[in-house]
Amino acid sequence: MRCEEALQAVLDARYEGKPAPEEALEVLKRAECSGIRERAARLEQLMAVDDAHRPGPGCDTRFFARLEAERAQARRGSRSRWYAWAAGVGSVAVAAALLVILNPQFTGRSPANDRPIDVAMLEELELLESMELVEQLDEVEAYELLAAVPAEQLDSLIEEQVQ
Repeated sequence: MRCEEALQAVLDARYEGKPAPEEALEVLKRAECSGIRERAARLEQLMAVDDAHRPGPGCDTRFFARLEAERAQARRGSRSRWYAWAAGVGSVAVAAALLVILNPQFTGRSPANDRPIDVAMLEELELLESMELVEQLDEVEAYELLAAVPAEQLDSLIEEQVQ
């Protein structure tokens, strides 16, 4: 049996209220266990000095009164947090409502002249139709188709028309 095991056996026996085993006491008497014996003796001295503190009369009454006061304060604090949260959400909702009401993108109005966007767009399309480029759009598309034809084919077509 090693020194640590012997000390553990002695402490277990003392804890259970039984006498210490003789074998463990013999092992602890050896010279190699002197360090463990000294540490255990110092610990026993410290434990003997320590006095068990007994609470005074009325301690439980004061404790439970203080506990109830803390719980009441926590309940009041949770209510105020709920009010703060509701105020924050309410202010965000009001800001979003104002944004939707006042933003011309959501109302369907043109910000420049306060006409519906569809009317402004139609007027702009009418202006585009009156432009010369839009009137000649078919010719522009024809030139784009010609640009896609390879040069050799264009040369052969020109030669055929010339002859």
